[in-house]
Amino acid sequence: MHAVNILALWFWLAVMLAGLGRQSLYMLVALVLLAALLLLRERLFKALRRMKWLLLAVVLVYGWSTPGWYLWTGGFAPTREGLVLGLEQALRLLALVAGLQFVLARLDRPALFGALFQLAWPLQWLLNRERLAVRLALTLDFTDRLLEERRSFSALLDEFVSPAPPVAGDQGWVDFPLCPLRRKDSGLLLLLVCAIMATCFFLGTLSWP
Repeated sequence: MHAVNILALWFWLAVMLAGLGRQSLYMLVALVLLAALLLLRERLFKALRRMKWLLLAVVLVYGWSTPGWYLWTGGFAPTREGLVLGLEQALRLLALVAGLQFVLARLDRPALFGALFQLAWPLQWLLNRERLAVRLALTLDFTDRLLEERRSFSALLDEFVSPAPPVAGDQGWVDFPLCPLRRKDSGLLLLLVCAIMATCFFLGTLSWP
């Protein structure tokens, strides 16, 4: 499958995760996680170790900031509705990251950036997609190196407050290999775009009432 179509499938998953109801969401999350556990167990566990505190923070923020039925009496009590909403958001994020592992297992970084560049073609009249792609590539590269390093929170805070100046002469290169779309790839991409648009319209009509 072409890299653009693989990325479009992940975008379709993101759209469904954002708009599905509770029962359908749980079923989709279970299917994605089961597939990731069977096929990409090590990659999934590595991603979970990186984002465990983020998932916990999402549940806590929703639990203690959403109005609803308090679980116990007192000034520092979460609401049942908030915890449920936080759990749903955490499940969405978890399934999105699990689906991303399939993308990263099939595409190396240059191929992923090239696919993003090709998918951004309709936006070329609104923004400079070359600059957008380069900035995204550099951001993801820095984020990946930051996650690989084991650094204390105080060290990260010091770097954020007083960032180190860039090293002179260290420019680097960003490669965007562009693989042309064949006829069958273009046809599949058109079907995926139509599916994404139909999903957005269908889920939007369900939420209007």
